[in-house]
Amino acid sequence: MNKLLRKTLLYKTGVEYGDYTINHVLGCSHGCTYPCYAFMMARRFGRVKDYNEWLEPKLVENSLELLKKEIPKKQKSIKSVHLCFTTDPFMVGYPEVTEMSLEIIRLLDYYGIKCTTLTKGVLPPELSKFDNKHEWGISLVSLDDSFRKLYEPFSADYPQRLASMKNLHDMGCKTWVSIEPYPTPNIVQQDLRVLLDRVSFTDRIIFGRLHYNKLVSSYMGFQDFYDDAITTVVTFCSRRGIDYHIKEKTTTKDTIENIERITNSVFPILHHDDVNDFKQYQNYLKYVDLQDSYTNLLFMLKIDNSKLKQIIKKLSDSNNSIHFLHELIIGNTLNEFCKKNSLVLEYSPKYKYSGKKPAKNPDWIVSDGNQKVVIEVVTIDKSNQESAFETCIGLIHNLAKDGLKRNGIDTDLDFNASRFKIPTYQERLNKKEHAKQEDRFTDFCREVSDRIVTKVISGYGRDKYETDDSGLLFKIKSGGLTYMTTVGHETYRVINSILDKGKKYSALSNVMPVIVAVANSHQNRSKAYPPSEIAKLLYYPDTVYEQQFSNITDKEKHINNIQDRIEDLKVLEGILFYKIDYNRIYTTDYEYYPNPHKDTNWEIPEKFKTYLEVNSNGHK
Repeated sequence: MNKLLRKTLLYKTGVEYGDYTINHVLGCSHGCTYPCYAFMMARRFGRVKDYNEWLEPKLVENSLELLKKEIPKKQKSIKSVHLCFTTDPFMVGYPEVTEMSLEIIRLLDYYGIKCTTLTKGVLPPELSKFDNKHEWGISLVSLDDSFRKLYEPFSADYPQRLASMKNLHDMGCKTWVSIEPYPTPNIVQQDLRVLLDRVSFTDRIIFGRLHYNKLVSSYMGFQDFYDDAITTVVTFCSRRGIDYHIKEKTTTKDTIENIERITNSVFPILHHDDVNDFKQYQNYLKYVDLQDSYTNLLFMLKIDNSKLKQIIKKLSDSNNSIHFLHELIIGNTLNEFCKKNSLVLEYSPKYKYSGKKPAKNPDWIVSDGNQKVVIEVVTIDKSNQESAFETCIGLIHNLAKDGLKRNGIDTDLDFNASRFKIPTYQERLNKKEHAKQEDRFTDFCREVSDRIVTKVISGYGRDKYETDDSGLLFKIKSGGLTYMTTVGHETYRVINSILDKGKKYSALSNVMPVIVAVANSHQNRSKAYPPSEIAKLLYYPDTVYEQQFSNITDKEKHINNIQDRIEDLKVLEGILFYKIDYNRIYTTDYEYYPNPHKDTNWEIPEKFKTYLEVNSNGHK
């Protein structure tokens, strides 16, 4: 390996998250082509002639000699030392660099100085022998190996980097990840959340944009892309207790402040294994659907601060959090369309349209400056009885697994709940009675889990399903929790939820048209029929006798219900059915069905008709 001599090596750095730095190598074998800022500076100031010379690194052979003199002189002023900002301390193909880096870390460790490292190579396991105050990091901007080969051609592959960091983490070391320079989608198509999930065990994440690359500036809306990415990173870290830093010039200071205002009140991730009673598990099931992306929606919708506080408060209520998340997702589809078509979208404006009745706050109002349209959201979620059913199964699983572990059996159970019976879940109890009911359900789950644990210890459930007194079938399995159930959402409940909105906004319908937006994120677990058939049942109740509606047993009840509530139905302009997919919140599929029974003569704004005619905001 080529070598050189230096007169000094310990520098005060200008990098925002650094203090002092040591760059004991000139050049880098990894050959990054983002372009590499360190290479551009070295070439600019004549330290290397070209890229090929940069790929032939030179080790500063008198590094230790210099540092033994410099460190004692500056020791009191040094908060930390970073290896390295202009090279890589664990360079692939150069063991001499790794050996020198370890010697330098050993020296810093001796003087009690905190050291941080960052590499596109492999973190050596020897790092675990040093003081725990040090932090060992990897650079990771993608998981796509074709991208790595193009932009980091001679670096360690991503699985190696991740494995080396996870190894140190498992040995009790502090670790961190630099997601910088993060590329735009025209460079590589990827999901930032997948990358974040892979490093969720780390202690700190630094995020920054890609600079000095024309492909970035040519990507339409690149700043919006980075603002969205920052919101994702800040939310991910805040909910999981991970420290983070957003690099300067990734966005504006005002934008960072706005993002942090939205994410300051994020709700922590509830961990499945920490749940040990009925109330906790019921909240876990409800919160688990509240995706990190809710903060991205809040940022994009640019809701004013007073209403922002209201929304965050609503989202923090586990009984309603999914409903308000659906409001935001639907609002985003409306917002994207309105921005492109010169329409105005308002969130929850207060309307006083009758002197005798209190003001109403519709979810969304779309306006072309003349005519307004109310979009009122209905969430088709689980009933409390259904939620109680799933809560019991999940809690029994947790309690049984914990009980088996205490008896020296570290295994998992597979449940079949097709014949499982739970106590009756009563609605509309006062706070005291509701708490008592939760305690009764907790006791019920503990009794079932205790019986299961006793049977498993006695040798039951090893080869076939065994049946508990509750009807719950169980057997030992090396996998995770699974269960079969036919419990889902009832069509009758869906229809009444729509009609309830008609009743609520009957007076407002005299001022502007009212459209109900039905949001469903649980179609795969639903007994409710698809949108076209729900609309058919609602608008033409006699069709309940058709073959496809054989699951509705009390057909007269359905017909009478629509007839009794026909005035609530006449209020509505139509119904929008949204299919909510949390993995693609920016493009939401929907279907619109105008109401043939409406008794209003409102004209939908011409521009908004286009939205209703196309079945996905991705086509707008």
